[in-house]
Amino acid sequence: MSSPPPAAAAEDAAAAERPPSSQQPLPPPGPKNTAPPNTADRHRRRHGLQPPLHPLQLVGWLALAALSTGAFVVQVPALPPAFQPALTAALSAVLLVHLAAHLAAALVDPAEEELRKRRSVEVSQLDRQKHLHAIEQGRCHLCDIWVTGRRTKHCGYCNKCVAGFDHHCKWLNQCVGSRNYAPFVMCVASAMAASATVAALAVAQLVVGRTHAVLVQQDVKVGANSLSRI
Repeated sequence: MSSPPPAAAAEDAAAAERPPSSQQPLPPPGPKNTAPPNTADRHRRRHGLQPPLHPLQLVGWLALAALSTGAFVVQVPALPPAFQPALTAALSAVLLVHLAAHLAAALVDPAEEELRKRRSVEVSQLDRQKHLHAIEQGRCHLCDIWVTGRRTKHCGYCNKCVAGFDHHCKWLNQCVGSRNYAPFVMCVASAMAASATVAALAVAQLVVGRTHAVLVQQDVKVGANSLSRI
């Protein structure tokens, strides 16, 4: 009887030494795909007016335009003429302050100073197999910069490190950080003031309309009584 060839005997010996399939170690996972799904959205945003615009941003603009138009065209002209110039000036001042603060909060780039000096480049997604967080030990692996403070956060919407990060505002389509926090607060305060002014005008319009209706009814009653006495 002929013996098996040496190669076959070596394979049989290796197979006998292998552990069962359930105990075999799994192969190491392959490299994670870090390519962004949409390269057009992976560039660092410099300001809130940079496309693509957020839907809430457009809704806010339309709502502000509608309320302003209604106040100037309907509410103010319905009030007594003596109050109209002062009300028009007050409402115009509030809206101008809001517009200036809104533009400042949206256009001021709150990114880290070192990042602002660079041109906008495509930012890859974070490889979770290598890093648990975008910023580790003061280094951002995505922006490739050393951050200046512990409050610096990397925003996934804007693809940049924001100094003194507070939050990402969808109404501004911009991050709010230490550089644009003051105009953001002014933007919110002026929006609340404008809303309160429009609400006050609506209440005044209702009061004036109701008072005018009561006076008309009284005049009608007086006229009817005068005719009945004739």
